[in-house]
Amino acid sequence: MRRALTIVAVLAVACVPAALAASTQPADGRSPDPAMSDPLEHWADPQIQTVVEAGLMGPSMDEFDPQGTLTRGDLAAALEAWGHPMAPPIDPSVPVTIRELDSRLVAALGMQTASRTIRLAARDAGLQPISSLGTETVARLLGLRTNHPAAEDQLELLPGQPATRAEGAFSLAQAMAVTDWQKQQVFDETSTSRFPS
Repeated sequence: MRRALTIVAVLAVACVPAALAASTQPADGRSPDPAMSDPLEHWADPQIQTVVEAGLMGPSMDEFDPQGTLTRGDLAAALEAWGHPMAPPIDPSVPVTIRELDSRLVAALGMQTASRTIRLAARDAGLQPISSLGTETVARLLGLRTNHPAAEDQLELLPGQPATRAEGAFSLAQAMAVTDWQKQQVFDETSTSRFPS
């Protein structure tokens, strides 16, 4: 009896995706209307929606180009709207690198000390740290960056590469949600007493 129930349960679970797929198909067999599909189709859509609704990036979800390049003008405007202004860029059309995005957001959150501590600890340990070591580490500790799944590894941008608007939106939305407790945790983790000299 138990074996029969297990087989029925496995079959039921296996049939659910097929039933769901069939329920989205019109009765005449045509493809579903794209307007009726799930609007969240991009990996950063929740964060894009957050920054669009907060007035940091935009002008709307429909007009947001997630694959477009984040420019210094875009970033300056977003930081200004968030209440963390930076000096106006000389050329607002210059693309923002991932390294620069991390650096600006870490500075906006007041986390430069933690970033510097990491770099100095690496240097004092005899390493030659890359220029993005401190800010990228802090950005990742605070969740400002995401590790894309292995199947989507092509989405993972290197520090020197231009940031997409999706990466910018993701990082900004995450930065907006950072709490004082999270910042204190990073300060505690990166305190000089935790690193060997």
